[in-house]
Amino acid sequence: MSDASAARYLIIDVGSTTSKAILIGWRDGRFRLIGRAEAPTTVEPPVADVMGGVRAALTALGQQTDLVLLDDNGDIRVATAAGTEATDTVTKVTDTVADATDNVADRNDAEDGDTAQPVSALLATSSAAGGLQMLVMGLVREMTAASAEQAALGAGAIVSDVIAFDDAASPADQLARLRRIRPDMVLLAGGTDGGARSQVVALAELIAAAEIGPRHGAGELLPVIFAGNRRLRRAILATLAHKVSVSCVDNIRPSLEVENLRPARERIHEVFLEHVMAHAPGYAALQELCAAPVLPTPAACGLALGELAARSQGLIVAIDLGGATTDVFSARGDDVRRTVSANLGLSYSIGNVCYAAGWERIVRWLPFTLPRADLRNRIRNKMFRPTTVPASEQDVWIEQAVAREAVRLALVQHRTTPVRLSGARREQTIAARLRPDALPDESLDLAEVSLLIGSGGGMAHAPRRVQTAALLVDACRPEGVTALAMDAEFLLPHLGQLGNVAPVAAAE
Repeated sequence: MSDASAARYLIIDVGSTTSKAILIGWRDGRFRLIGRAEAPTTVEPPVADVMGGVRAALTALGQQTDLVLLDDNGDIRVATAAGTEATDTVTKVTDTVADATDNVADRNDAEDGDTAQPVSALLATSSAAGGLQMLVMGLVREMTAASAEQAALGAGAIVSDVIAFDDAASPADQLARLRRIRPDMVLLAGGTDGGARSQVVALAELIAAAEIGPRHGAGELLPVIFAGNRRLRRAILATLAHKVSVSCVDNIRPSLEVENLRPARERIHEVFLEHVMAHAPGYAALQELCAAPVLPTPAACGLALGELAARSQGLIVAIDLGGATTDVFSARGDDVRRTVSANLGLSYSIGNVCYAAGWERIVRWLPFTLPRADLRNRIRNKMFRPTTVPASEQDVWIEQAVAREAVRLALVQHRTTPVRLSGARREQTIAARLRPDALPDESLDLAEVSLLIGSGGGMAHAPRRVQTAALLVDACRPEGVTALAMDAEFLLPHLGQLGNVAPVAAAE
């Protein structure tokens, strides 16, 4: 028996409304999905501890798989502690737990008092409490501010607002916008290396004057990442001293033609772990048990799609319709792109979808007539009670009508603002960047899409799979020959995170 046969990987995704846990292990000569369970996320009062929802999901998963995943104190039974070195092969990973697990047949011995642990490694992703929310600032909206926005989106963030020095808004209006936002962190960019100076400092002074704090961690300083003119680092640090917590990385746009997003994205993830996860309710306990850093859910999903695209032909598009946001990914080879529609979702943001699309576009998908007041009241009930499920056939039709418009609007945004997740240095002419009369060269051509993947509860929980297929076709209007797929178990982010520790298991 190989060491691989002893490995079991528990991956948890803490979503905005639901915490989902899956168990992957060795079955019939390969790695397979052994079980999946979910429970409502408990990031808000009265529980205000994500571990409550995690434990509920693991309790259900344990009952489903006949494994003891929690001990008598409610602690997760995991063999691999935080900080285990990631390896390139499954064999190397499972070597660390070979002594703790004798063979697959004995996995239920824990119920009889055996101290063997049933889980080789625990991993997690998260988009709870609205996910990673960021404020982006730059000099020119279509240049440095746009590059900073791409860096934030590629790191798995939701961009709450973009403030540029060349905005039509007055400094007073910009200051008011800053004070309305409670972001997790700010990304400040501007100036090529050796370029603009006073304008960038003016943006920093705006942050200092706003005196805003982070969403999590009362009394803590707001994290600010400066990714602009490297010659201004000392001036930026002096301007923001004692007001915020500043860290500096390589310039996002070292020259007008070159864009370098990777350093900013890497630092965003580090700050996410150090400042956001450390203060979010219950995350510290979860991170301590994990074998790898907790990833934002969209970032993990991008990793999985990159691996899938590298193993297949053509263009792959995945749409994750969540409760608060809708993420759209497109992948070809190692080129993965993402956009996030922060106010398009089926629970917290369902009202925003109706406002953005217009009521006429919503009712066109309904096969029955409903008074407008009744429709609005049902939408409001969903906003107030985001974890409820449709109680009647009419409720199902209404939710799927809103879902069609959310996906349609998110796809329109993705086709016009593609964002690379690789973050590599690339050159782009100023003329192409500022061209107002055409879509970007990288815009999505639906005729090239070979695989269209639906994800998220709004599609996965449809009563019949044909309803999900109709939803994707109506909202996306694919052209040519396009295969439709459904990530019904919401495995993409789980597998993206698993690939960091056990790539062979994730690929299988």
